[in-house]
Amino acid sequence: MRYIPFTFLILLACGQSKQRTITTDEKLTDFDKFVKTFDKYGSTIPVESLVHFLQVDTIDMEHRTYWTIKKLEFSQDILGLLYKMQCQAGGQCGASYLVIYNNDQFVDRLEIEHEYADAGFENRLNYKINGNKIELNLQISDYNDDDEGNIIIDKKTDSTFHYLVDLKSGRITKD
Repeated sequence: MRYIPFTFLILLACGQSKQRTITTDEKLTDFDKFVKTFDKYGSTIPVESLVHFLQVDTIDMEHRTYWTIKKLEFSQDILGLLYKMQCQAGGQCGASYLVIYNNDQFVDRLEIEHEYADAGFENRLNYKINGNKIELNLQISDYNDDDEGNIIIDKKTDSTFHYLVDLKSGRITKD
């Protein structure tokens, strides 16, 4: 009779040793796993994630590659993910985007960088992010050759735009 509680404890311990331990990765949601890919710069983004989480139209995917840049935590609930799209054109062709989530819900997207260039033109958009403030600088140049073969800039545009990420909703608004 004295050994019954002891035997019960041994059986209980043996039964628990067969329980499977759940790893951290198994506890992650699909969204968490997607966000985790942004821990490493330059990770290729799978097509399923482009459609489901980044809401990229499948028509926009042909002859393009997409990869991670980084993640930004604007607040406890507001997360920003930066990704790059590279297209296969004759000249330079690529753009980067900031996508905002409130918890795991898609809220907004903003093109924050691009570089399009070919014979005769160049269009560049660059960004700076400081806290929840985004500054975009757009430079557009048109080139022509003169009679002697020298390149002449015909027209140049230089504009700056300011945006804010709302720390409660995640919406991006022009400042």
